[in-house]
Amino acid sequence: MADECSAEFAAAFEAFDCRPKLVVDYDQSVLWCCDDTARLLDGPMPLCVRKGKLIVDDDELRQEFVDFLHNVGP
Repeated sequence: MADECSAEFAAAFEAFDCRPKLVVDYDQSVLWCCDDTARLLDGPMPLCVRKGKLIVDDDELRQEFVDFLHNVGP
């Protein structure tokens, strides 16, 4: 029971953890990432880190993602 509660607490804490998990520049080069980045991007996300770059594995979303990156800057 204690392990189950610990796992539930850890999952809830992670969901509300607002610290950065991945930092990329405008060219999608990964500047920094946490140890859980691969796991966080796994699954339904069409994103992965490959050869030091954040890759969008969906042709339809690729340009939208690039536009998003260029519009969130300072």
